[in-house]
Amino acid sequence: MRASLSKFGEIYDALKRFKEANKKIYVYADQGISNADYLLVSMADEIYLNEYTGIDLAGLRLKSHIFPRFARYSLDCSRSLPGRT
Repeated sequence: MRASLSKFGEIYDALKRFKEANKKIYVYADQGISNADYLLVSMADEIYLNEYTGIDLAGLRLKSHIFPRFARYSLDCSRSLPGRT
């Protein structure tokens, strides 16, 4: 499914309300499941795949680009914004 992060959030919230109403969610993935689909597919009670496709989950990774000599400095950005205490 192709959508922006805000759309995924809206769809996720709608599915969550649907699930909280004790209704089941079924997913049929005609073109497979990838990392982008994982959040919504994880809400499903049952998942069905087209027999000619599959699941392609590569995982997520977070990498820090802060250089070690700068890591000792701490920034408090909340005080630099007007109206923040």
